[in-house]
Amino acid sequence: MRAVLALDGIDRKHHSGVISEFRRLYVKTGIFDRDVSSIIATMSLMRHDSDYDDYIPIEKEDLDDMIPKVNKLITEVQKYLEPKL
Repeated sequence: MRAVLALDGIDRKHHSGVISEFRRLYVKTGIFDRDVSSIIATMSLMRHDSDYDDYIPIEKEDLDDMIPKVNKLITEVQKYLEPKL
């Protein structure tokens, strides 16, 4: 998300700012699918929890569920970035 914003000359200092700006400029306008927003929310929550909790139990089923979603996000971002590079 930060790379997408950076190519358009936008920078935010905090993760929350990056996420909100990405959603505002790219998800709400239809550049990225709406389900990308829920993927971002889940990833952000996992990152936040891992930063502030000493032990985070993660179930294999949760990871198995997230992998295709994260791959979709990566693919969408790659498609967006390729013509710009």
